[in-house]
Amino acid sequence: MIAIIGLAGQGDRLWRFLSAYMLSAIMVVVISGLFPALGAYVYHQPSANQTAMTAQAGVWHMDHILALRDGTFTTFDISTVEGIVTFPSFHTALAILTVWAMWRTSWLRWPTVALNIAVLAGTVLEGGHYLVDLIAGGAITIATIAFVRSLPASAPKGEQPAPLAPAQVAPLR
Repeated sequence: MIAIIGLAGQGDRLWRFLSAYMLSAIMVVVISGLFPALGAYVYHQPSANQTAMTAQAGVWHMDHILALRDGTFTTFDISTVEGIVTFPSFHTALAILTVWAMWRTSWLRWPTVALNIAVLAGTVLEGGHYLVDLIAGGAITIATIAFVRSLPASAPKGEQPAPLAPAQVAPLR
């Protein structure tokens, strides 16, 4: 998505997407730190045949967050890093941001919408989120989108860089 927007010469749209992404991520991390939550599956404890996808659906983060809460999480091992944010849902934020960023790319608009509807469904089914987690993630994202849209363009009109032609793309080294 970033490459498509960038290669299309839509630098301002890319800048706004990345800015909204960064602001949404910061807000989600801060809020989740103030209001840590374990998630729906931890409290409702559905049986294995009631979970949507895997035996660890909605509870895979529980050991890490409980260790953080009781002070026994003392070693950070990069090979076992797990996400621990339940409220607000960053999956929701990313789904909305992706649709917003790709909306003007007509040939990818509806596939992007469909994919991100599936992400939102999976956030509840596999992630064990409550509806309020999704609502909070969506509210944060709408606020950050409104904020970055209110900012001036990253370059004055008429000074936007031209799209790169395939021959102009430098090879990766």
